[in-house]
Amino acid sequence: MAKNVLVFGSDGGLGKAVCKQFWMKGYEVFGENREALDFKNPDDVEKLFYDFKFGTVVNCVGVCENNLLGTTESQTVKEMFNVNVITPFLLTQHILNFMEPNGAILHVSSILGNYPQRQYSLYSATKAALNAATYAWGRDFTGIRFYSICPGLINTPMGSEKGMRPERVAKFIYSIAESDTPSGTVCEILGRNELYGLAKLWW
Repeated sequence: MAKNVLVFGSDGGLGKAVCKQFWMKGYEVFGENREALDFKNPDDVEKLFYDFKFGTVVNCVGVCENNLLGTTESQTVKEMFNVNVITPFLLTQHILNFMEPNGAILHVSSILGNYPQRQYSLYSATKAALNAATYAWGRDFTGIRFYSICPGLINTPMGSEKGMRPERVAKFIYSIAESDTPSGTVCEILGRNELYGLAKLWW
């Protein structure tokens, strides 16, 4: 399998950590920042083209807002579903054309996709949808592995200073990509093990 990794959201806090982690492990790293692919516009996915194959693809792009029912505008709903569900779905479908056999596609989801919280009903719904799609892909498609990575708060601009270090999440993402974890697994990061992370594997 090619030691090439493609990282979407490579200009973000977690994306940079993922790029560094794979680079330290000997991968050739290719990053797509948010200007290269606007996740708010799902049709942009079809513009992506690469003249080589990837062994691993990691999507770190996401958007999070706290919204209460009765106060959420329709445009907010559309944009959050575009960024967190529709574009990742179409991206996964499109990127299959550029994957090495038995390669891995990993989407960064959220613990809220499994445990919805008050004021985050919309965000939780988008991440639950992404987790469900990942589970189904693992059973619909052979030859490529699919994973959904579900951390809690991460210490990034989108997260919280009280969150886990992005380097820890990046190490966990790398460990899942290199493992024989069954395709379609939804992986929660639990505990405080800074080196490996602890996981609860769903489904």
